[in-house]
Amino acid sequence: MIRVRRAVPRDAAALTAVQTASWRAAFRGLMPDGYLAHLNTAAVVAALAEAGYAEATAWVFERDARARSFYRGQGWSEDGARDGSGDGFDLTIVRHRRPLPAR
Repeated sequence: MIRVRRAVPRDAAALTAVQTASWRAAFRGLMPDGYLAHLNTAAVVAALAEAGYAEATAWVFERDARARSFYRGQGWSEDGARDGSGDGFDLTIVRHRRPLPAR
């Protein structure tokens, strides 16, 4: 059974990751790849820092080398956490972390 609840501030990074990933998938080929690659990441990091968060996390598909490289280039690092598997296919995601500037 899936339980749906209202989002709370600590959900901001996860919601942003879902929105960003869905835009990248839905608009690939319709919008420039460079635009999609940099979509909202800096704004989200700034908003989380402004809200008082000390760290941000993002989950990325393990097999998505381009996304993982992008996050590494933006100062994120993988922390070793992994999750997920599909019904006979690989859905493994890896967690990335990034410290946020103190405000």
